[in-house]
Amino acid sequence: METEYYIARDYYGSLYLLDNVPIRHKYGFTPHYIPGINNGIMLPIDKEKFPEVTWENSPKRIKIELVDM
Repeated sequence: METEYYIARDYYGSLYLLDNVPIRHKYGFTPHYIPGINNGIMLPIDKEKFPEVTWENSPKRIKIELVDM
């Protein structure tokens, strides 16, 4: 099963995983709220991951594949 998410780095260098296109603000991002669907999920992740994602080029769309083991 493959699902699309977004990763975004804020102005201060923190990195987040979001479930839909985030909204950029002055120093960071917030989840895009879609009425009736979700409240938007924004989870902090290790800021050392994805060094190619910067404040200037955020957000980036990624696909996550879940596999049975």
